Amino acid sequence: MRATFRLLSLTLLLTAQVWAQATASRQADASTASPELQEASKLSQQVVALYTARRYSEALPLAIRAAEIRERILGPQHELVATSLRNLAEIYLSQEKYADAEIHFKRTLSILESRLGADSKDLVVLIERVAFTQFARKDFAGSELHYLRALAINEKRFGAESLETGRSLESLGGFYETTQDYKKAADFYGRSLAIKEKVLQPADRQIANLLYKCGCTLKEVGQQAKGQAYLDRAERIVPSSPPLNQGVIQGTAVERAQPLYPEDARRAKISGKVVVEVVVDQCGRVVKASKVSGRNELAPAAIVAAEHWRFNPTTMMDMPVKVIGTITFNFTL
Repeated sequence: MRATFRLLSLTLLLTAQVWAQATASRQADASTASPELQEASKLSQQVVALYTARRYSEALPLAIRAAEIRERILGPQHELVATSLRNLAEIYLSQEKYADAEIHFKRTLSILESRLGADSKDLVVLIERVAFTQFARKDFAGSELHYLRALAINEKRFGAESLETGRSLESLGGFYETTQDYKKAADFYGRSLAIKEKVLQPADRQIANLLYKCGCTLKEVGQQAKGQAYLDRAERIVPSSPPLNQGVIQGTAVERAQPLYPEDARRAKISGKVVVEVVVDQCGRVVKASKVSGRNELAPAAIVAAEHWRFNPTTMMDMPVKVIGTITFNFTL
């Protein structure tokens, strides 16, 4: 997920730089051609090159300098200033400095709102970036409001049945799933799926991906049969491969359960490690657990505990896949 997110950040940053250069070429006043603004333009080009190479620490001071020059000469509301602020925000985001990223995304958004209008379709990506940084900082209320705003703009500008609206619905589904509001997540995923099924080919992988998301969230709210039907449909579009062997996976768990120490083993002063192999399905649930090593007296308790662990779904080529891994439990007296 992080790699995909950074790739998206890079695309946005490069797009912003192209936009900035096109904007600069349209300026007719002498100030835009000043030596300092030319320096800012060169700095911005260096920022893009360094960002592309993931040399974020080197890019940051250059981006700050470019933003300072442009703001001092052009004023705080100029669109080239917005471009520099956006570049800064993307760098902070790549460094996981979410508070700094949010500040600069919001400043960029404010400038563009004043120029384009509060419901411009060109604001949607920035609004969603603000939403993401707020989510990362656990400001879930603020994040939800921005995701909903992005959805409202796409519905107004592109229509309720557009792919743009479908993408916003899917983003909100992801928000609600991560915040464990599975009922809302299933609803938004379902609405997104209905749109994509009308627009895309039946065997499109995007549809399969959404079918998995619908199925997993429906199971979370107790609709087991309906959820499994979605998963079966996804399987028919993209048949699952054999589970990936991930080795030790306990560090990636999002929910854990500790085993109850068997009383017979405690009385007999039996202790030690039990290694359990688990098969994790596309929803992140353990569907099979078995002992790899350890005392037989301790193994049943370890297996029961392992069955209650939860993991974030593992993806390959943007599709959730099954995995095999091990969990180690320590029984100490």
